Amino acid sequence: MGQIGTDIRTLKDPTEKIYGPDLFNAAKEGKITEVGGYQFPKPGTDTLVPKVIFVTAVSDLGCGVGYFK
Repeated sequence: MGQIGTDIRTLKDPTEKIYGPDLFNAAKEGKITEVGGYQFPKPGTDTLVPKVIFVTAVSDLGCGVGYFK
């Protein structure tokens, strides 16, 4: 699920939990921060599972990568 060009502050998971502001606030240049506490369907399934994302910032851009627990 690509998010290029998306204002992450508006993101929410399928349970309607808003998590975008957590990602936005955690992205700091020179630091990688783990953010979790939301759920997404694992690819190939409809079952919601916990997901964790690591975020950082480079200049005025944010970058994140996530994994399913």
